[in-house]
Amino acid sequence: GEHFGEMRDDLNVMSDLEHGLIRVLHPKSFIDDPTRLFRAVRYAQRYGFEIAPETLALIPEALPFVDKLSPARLRHELDLIFEEEDSVPMIAQLADMGVFQHIQPALPWGEGTLARFKNTCAEYSHTRRAASSQVERNRDCRWMVWLIGLTAKEIRALAKRLHFTADLSKKILAASSIFHELDFFKDIRPSQCAARLDSLPEDSI
Repeated sequence: GEHFGEMRDDLNVMSDLEHGLIRVLHPKSFIDDPTRLFRAVRYAQRYGFEIAPETLALIPEALPFVDKLSPARLRHELDLIFEEEDSVPMIAQLADMGVFQHIQPALPWGEGTLARFKNTCAEYSHTRRAASSQVERNRDCRWMVWLIGLTAKEIRALAKRLHFTADLSKKILAASSIFHELDFFKDIRPSQCAARLDSLPEDSI
């Protein structure tokens, strides 16, 4: 009729867009689907938005439900974050919310991990138009930067929890083994260094 083509905005979305706010549609939204926690953070950081205060207040109640997500869904949401141009603020905000403790307590966070992310991830910065192979490589490198300080046992437990591919598990384990042997590399000959590293993935080195 005479209203054809007019925008209907029953949920006041245009106001939220104008004010840069991320808001869920109902109080049980995060409980119904905890992956929305990851998406809320990802979109807020990507676009420079804020999560609405009443939406933030719903997060603590929903955190125990993160543990109920399947490994594939959890890893997919984290992969999407690591495919962003700047994933560091997203990971930092999720850590501040306490999300990681409900995925796996061994997931590291702290000043050392944050510094490692900031110092390293800039090298793997890219736009979302990058070739898929480069996006995948950048993503894997960010996983390595995050987990490099863990032990092999902790990495294998996480690989099982998050269904890492065999290739990604191999890369993270290799990076971790080098990281924990840094003192070994200080005084050895180049031939010894090459012998130690030749069998390891280049990205891990």
